[in-house]
Amino acid sequence: MHTALAPFVTFTLAFILLCGRLVITAQQQQAACLNQTCGGIKVSYPFKLANATGCPSFSSFFELECDPLNGYLLFNKEANATADLISPRVLALANNSIFLDVTSTMVTMKLNGTRCDGDLKSLLLPSFPSPYVFSDENQFGGFGCAYGVLTIADPAGNNTSFPANISAGFTDLSLGACDMVCPSGGNNPKCGHNQCCVFHWPRGSFPRWTLYAAERSLLSAATYDPESCSSNFATLFHPDYTDFDSRKYGIKLMWALPSNHTTHLGITQSPEYACSDFSSISLVQEVPGYLCYCLPGSNAQGIKCSDIDECKDVVQNDCIQDQTTCYNTDGNYTCRCKSPFQVGDGRKSGSGCTYFSPTIRNAIAISTSILGLIVAIASFFTVQVFSRKRLKRRCFIQNGGTQLQKLLLIGARGEESRKLFKVEELQAATKNYSSDMKLGAGGFGTRNHKSIVKFLGCCLETVEPLLVYEYVSNGDVMENLREGNHIVMNWGQRLKVARQTAEALAYLHGAAVPPILHRDVKSSNVLLDNNFDAKVADFGVSRLVPSGGRHRPSRLHNDLIHTRSSILAVAALALLCLSLHGSQRPLMSHVSEELHHIMDEFLDSPAPLHQPHDLGYHRTSFGAVVAKDLQLSVQTGRTPASSSFMSIDSSMLDCTMPR
Repeated sequence: MHTALAPFVTFTLAFILLCGRLVITAQQQQAACLNQTCGGIKVSYPFKLANATGCPSFSSFFELECDPLNGYLLFNKEANATADLISPRVLALANNSIFLDVTSTMVTMKLNGTRCDGDLKSLLLPSFPSPYVFSDENQFGGFGCAYGVLTIADPAGNNTSFPANISAGFTDLSLGACDMVCPSGGNNPKCGHNQCCVFHWPRGSFPRWTLYAAERSLLSAATYDPESCSSNFATLFHPDYTDFDSRKYGIKLMWALPSNHTTHLGITQSPEYACSDFSSISLVQEVPGYLCYCLPGSNAQGIKCSDIDECKDVVQNDCIQDQTTCYNTDGNYTCRCKSPFQVGDGRKSGSGCTYFSPTIRNAIAISTSILGLIVAIASFFTVQVFSRKRLKRRCFIQNGGTQLQKLLLIGARGEESRKLFKVEELQAATKNYSSDMKLGAGGFGTRNHKSIVKFLGCCLETVEPLLVYEYVSNGDVMENLREGNHIVMNWGQRLKVARQTAEALAYLHGAAVPPILHRDVKSSNVLLDNNFDAKVADFGVSRLVPSGGRHRPSRLHNDLIHTRSSILAVAALALLCLSLHGSQRPLMSHVSEELHHIMDEFLDSPAPLHQPHDLGYHRTSFGAVVAKDLQLSVQTGRTPASSSFMSIDSSMLDCTMPR
């Protein structure tokens, strides 16, 4: 068995190690992408280093190169279409801009015989979807004496021909130009105290192409010094990234994430949308495109934003440390006063934490206690309700309720339908099992007879299954014959009770299939309804009589004893009815003697009890005998109250038992 499991265990361990290795590799790769640097400049998304395999970038325009020799960060070749500017050095990266070294694009003056002629250069950026445009913060400057500088910018990004006569005076140029005559210009602080003329790029202009040139001014040769020709030059520059002393000049390019959509909704719903959570966007119409800005309380990793947990650093949050608890939220944090009796925002610069008045504090404490008590009570009762439901369901299943439900749905022909009762129905019917509603205790049968308590159904939702019978309102015979009872049964009612009881027992003994021996007939087991009709109940010790030919002699012997016991019990019941006090009735001495005779006859039966008895042998109607004797007694009594209702038809009692 261990040998068979060895390959599976080996494969599982190898798979776990591989998954762990992949997770570690992914974490290392993510950490490497977040820490890309070159030349002291951190490179973050949407930018990336070209050799950083596996790191994401928005497009190839944002891929930068790292010069392995000098350690410089170089601008993307694809993003620069200028022959005069090949892979310029990146001086800095910002959220919406990039600064490039353009020292190599200076326009210089050259001596041409007796003339000092200028040069012409241009800077060209690719068109959309390139993310770059020139910033309007850039400036043009002419350095030297007795010459001028001009620039042409095409906002549409088209490389058009130079529109002006280079030899013409600069005063007729409308885009941008300056003219300087030495020594009137003097030293200019904006140019590093060099003699210069400077003009700004037109505000609001963000072209992708620019051309600039330097030209000798139209001055007489007498005022021009040919030796100073080589010291004259012109360039495009940004003041913050230019070193005039070392003649290092930088320019600023603006960038944005290019998009064909020009609305917030269109951009945020486009598949190319690159901003993360905790960020918002601003439109950049010049590209066109958009920029991602991190919301307050979030940390920026390029254009990727993540929430800052200010609660970890007491310096970053304004909570009162000893009195509050800091809770971090998305883009913010919340200070909550520790004491329930304090109110305020919990901030040092805010309302802080102040205590309630004693009256309010006491009211809050009392209200909280009452509320807690109510919640506890409600929780207790809720638990009780659910516990009862679970108990009812468990008892229902354990008591066979599921199978019985199926049988009731299918239905059995020839039998009256029964019902499964719920506990709540029984509680309502018995006033929550009140002792005042109790008629008796014991077992009950299921036979259908007018003088037998009717079986209605059962309840299986209790620990002990409950059988449900019809309600018999007048209690039992014992209660109604008890001395001092407010209801007095007359003789006719008592005789009717005895007759109906005999009929019920005769039905159980002979007509029921299979026959049933009650074995516990007594006055407390005979109930009375509103009309004082008898209802036999309590079949707790009853037994079924097997059919002929399918039982042992000893079994029949015992059953016969129980049959005689039932007959004796009927006789005893009739005797009890005659012996108690009640309304006027005829003299029953003869009836009493006959009943004693019946009892003695069965006690002194000549049939040996140890021998089998034929149930069909010497059968007679015990009910008819009793009725005949009672009728005779009534008719011969001294004070007959009524004799007409005493006549009992023996055909009503069709149960025959052995004598």
